[in-house]
Amino acid sequence: MGAFLAMTEEHTPLPDAEDHERPLEAGARLGRYRVMRPLGSGAMGVVYVAEDEFKQPVALKVVSRVRTASADAVARFRTEAVAASKIGHRNIAEVFEFGTADDGSVFIAMELLEGEDLRSRLKRLGRLPLPELAHVAEGVAAGLAVAREQGIVHRDLKPENIFIARGGTMPGVETIKVLDFGVAKALGPAGPGQRKTGKSGILGTPEYMAPEQAAEGEVDPRSDIYALGCVLYECATGRPPFRGRNFVEILAKHLREAPVAPALLDPPVELPPLLEAAVLRALAKDPAQRQQRIEELSASVRAAVPRTTPAQPTLRGSIPANTSRPKLEDPTSNIVERITREFEVEAFPHADEPAATPPAPELPAPARRDARRWLAVAGAAVLAVAALGYVILR
Repeated sequence: MGAFLAMTEEHTPLPDAEDHERPLEAGARLGRYRVMRPLGSGAMGVVYVAEDEFKQPVALKVVSRVRTASADAVARFRTEAVAASKIGHRNIAEVFEFGTADDGSVFIAMELLEGEDLRSRLKRLGRLPLPELAHVAEGVAAGLAVAREQGIVHRDLKPENIFIARGGTMPGVETIKVLDFGVAKALGPAGPGQRKTGKSGILGTPEYMAPEQAAEGEVDPRSDIYALGCVLYECATGRPPFRGRNFVEILAKHLREAPVAPALLDPPVELPPLLEAAVLRALAKDPAQRQQRIEELSASVRAAVPRTTPAQPTLRGSIPANTSRPKLEDPTSNIVERITREFEVEAFPHADEPAATPPAPELPAPARRDARRWLAVAGAAVLAVAALGYVILR
């Protein structure tokens, strides 16, 4: 069933009962799913750990009944399910089903992920190490590039919607997952006189909102590039590019102010020049001045933060890369000569030294020399055959 949504070390607290209905109890059923336990809450409802009829674990995102009183909220919720299910990429959280329970509750069944969201990690670390920052950029870009090909703009990319999943098919490797396409907008046909998205009100989170989105202008995939630029700026510096006392003040800064270069912050944050340039370019007010494809931003970040590849262990029986080995063009006589010389040195290191104790009766000196010579030749011959076999097999 793919990787496992939102099993984090730091769970979001459940909503207060006075503002929402009581959470579902263990054993409650929604469609073909049985609730196991509550996991946390989001802007639109509560997330539960559940299982399907095959006992496979899933995450159930259940919209609050207070929210379902709004047809627009339900439509947005359905958009989340449809948009995410269309993408089908390892860096997008998989959506299995959109459904309505007998009591009218609306839910999405999603893959259950083990790990933590980016917001939780930033709270723990303050800033991400640069290799982790590059890994986040690559994973988000890979997922959103496929979403773009499906005609989908996320519109609400932020640390809470970027999940760092553990486990899966590669133990020890973390997979970046983009969550919550709840305010995603399917791009319409770009015919004459038509905009690709049109205006649909301000939806999103102010700290990561592109200027054109804040102004209710056209929104296209370059808006997600801006949002990823905001996320990477925060990963690198520990703070978003713009902060304010309220929603309006933050949006005004997105529209009018240039972000402060990390090197000019107080305290300053020293970044590789290419990385700083890539992030600041993504934060350009004019979409035409940003990277035009999200893969360009990811590639620029990766170029600024080279991979740190650990040394590969030498397999048993293999020859390390820096060890000289006989070449096929080497004359056999040279190989035999070298082996014979090494054999004589290793096998008879003290051949010419006087014996420490009186020796037993032995052959005359000429006979001893002849016996030693024949023994060395015999040993060399054995090694030569082995060497020739190695050369032929190579």
